[in-house]
Amino acid sequence: MPRGRLKCPVLVVAGGRGIVSGSEAIELQNACAAARMDLQLVISPSTMTDAGEIENFVICDDRIFGWLEQRL
Repeated sequence: MPRGRLKCPVLVVAGGRGIVSGSEAIELQNACAAARMDLQLVISPSTMTDAGEIENFVICDDRIFGWLEQRL
């Protein structure tokens, strides 16, 4: 196995205004799929309001906890 390759599953939770943007996360997911690395991507939905864009990570909770349940 090449040096630096992750041997554990990875979960990336991304959003438009988070640390990891959706487009960066998709690029990472594609690179990991090509390298046969176990990466699951969750992108939070966002809604436009009068106050601006709001991301709803709470909606992703079931997917996140399901992933944790399966992997750990």
